[in-house]
Amino acid sequence: MDRSKVFPVAKRLNKTTTAKHIPEGDHLLKRAIRKKFNQMRKEGRLFLNKEPAVVDYLAKHPDILTTSRKRKNVQHEYTSNGMIDSTLHRMPILQRLIATTKTIPTPEIYELFFSTFNELMHYSYDHGFCYIPDEVYLSLGFPADIDAYGNSKIKTAGISQENQQRAKCLTGDAEIASRAKRNADIELEIKRKHDVGRSKENRKQTEDQARVEKLCSLAGLELCEDSIKNCTLQHFATLKAPELKEFILARSFTLKRKCDLTGLMKPRSALVDALQGGRNLVSVAS
Repeated sequence: MDRSKVFPVAKRLNKTTTAKHIPEGDHLLKRAIRKKFNQMRKEGRLFLNKEPAVVDYLAKHPDILTTSRKRKNVQHEYTSNGMIDSTLHRMPILQRLIATTKTIPTPEIYELFFSTFNELMHYSYDHGFCYIPDEVYLSLGFPADIDAYGNSKIKTAGISQENQQRAKCLTGDAEIASRAKRNADIELEIKRKHDVGRSKENRKQTEDQARVEKLCSLAGLELCEDSIKNCTLQHFATLKAPELKEFILARSFTLKRKCDLTGLMKPRSALVDALQGGRNLVSVAS
């Protein structure tokens, strides 16, 4: 799309189009944007210095897209680079396609285009219009790509790095299936991480409930969170240092990370020190 008329037209329209004169009550999108911004601002997730300009840009964007992305503007890219002919808009123009390459092909390479065309097309058809790997091109005599340092580079990028692959049919059945599989794998990984996080959280809650029950049992109190306030330093001193740290992190408003507990220890004299006003894991937990 680099050579299409879409972006120049959109850029020009952006300078002349505005929705400032339309009241929010008469502009559904503008009203929805403002409502969402207000909500995000209350949640502390939005800090804009030029909010009116941003709202106007988003509100007028559908008009710009509708005008700039007309069929003729989009087709201009494909006809100018030879991907389709300018008459029927169906057939590629080989000379124009070759003219878009940065390296001028030698007569030998130019002849190779024609001699291998049928074989490459058969490979593409037989594999559902999938991406033709570099090995196939190299086996037919095509040279390897050259990187920025002048070294030969074999393209091994998969579906997750399509921008690093050779030209291919983006709408081929095999390519669509590959993207669908990748999206499914990504969603599965997200779900797996979510399940792992939830499992860890459930385990922490179970362990914390066990600590609460232990403290309440020692104090002879009802086994519930509200009874914790009646537990004494002697009861908290029975917990081990890791248990005290987890107990503090789960309840403290100021100590939320493990690094916040740096310096807090539970020596053998922790109970005595806490009774004398010292600061350690026992005193902080209570």
